[in-house]
Amino acid sequence: MSEIANAPLPGFALHPHIRKECQPFHHLDGNDSIVVFIHGFTGSPADMRQYVQAYREAGYDVAVPLVPGHGSHVSLLEKLTFRELTIPFKPLLQHFRARYRRLHLLGLSYGGVIAATLAVELPVIDSLTLFAPAFYLNVADEKRVAWVKRLSLFRYVGKLKKTKIRNRPDPGSYNHEYTSVPLLPMVDLHRQSAYLRPRLKEIKVPVYYAHGDADVTIPIASNWELMRRVLPRAATHHVTEGSHVLTTDPQAPDIARNHIAWLRDLPGEAPPATDDGSGRSSLD
Repeated sequence: MSEIANAPLPGFALHPHIRKECQPFHHLDGNDSIVVFIHGFTGSPADMRQYVQAYREAGYDVAVPLVPGHGSHVSLLEKLTFRELTIPFKPLLQHFRARYRRLHLLGLSYGGVIAATLAVELPVIDSLTLFAPAFYLNVADEKRVAWVKRLSLFRYVGKLKKTKIRNRPDPGSYNHEYTSVPLLPMVDLHRQSAYLRPRLKEIKVPVYYAHGDADVTIPIASNWELMRRVLPRAATHHVTEGSHVLTTDPQAPDIARNHIAWLRDLPGEAPPATDDGSGRSSLD
């Protein structure tokens, strides 16, 4: 079966103001392996919509839930803590664990922080993939967050305007990202990143780590060193000239091919049966 997500699964509720392109979605085609994708902070499932097609063609079911507070207006996000952002994911993973032989989890940016937290706290997945995980921000943003935390500005200022917003390739479409950054969840995510860094060594499943060296949001240097130190056996993919959002990067097809090849080589991973395309709906 293949469908736009409208079933009552955790992380797939459609609230009234959600933008169409930001809707969570899943394609459950009867394969025995599934990949769950978690988008980044102030992003949405739109960042994954085209990218996941490669996994479907390779014979994996896919699920792209919506992180709470995302997909419509920043006011829905600005009061949420890190734990509130993660509420849907534990029951969702447990749901899929009971129905699939193999369960793989991929997180992008702060979605990588959520995914790594789940890997530590809920050992039900068979692999963890981190795309540009936000364990360290760039130097300027680290300083900004430090001052926000030190002065407790998040108690008085709800959000800050973003300095850069990614352009959409279609000039007729609007950008699905928020134009401002809510401070309370940003600070709480930053605290979680600092708490999680030394605990990454507790992750027991195979880990795949990809990062672009043109990433100006999450610096590759500090995060690469962290991964080498705490997860030395992780598979790594240094994406030359890769941007922060690897799933929408021009190299995304190559990134997906490399990652799928790694998934297929995991111990106990049976080669997925590739669908002939019949009975599939479009991603939109």
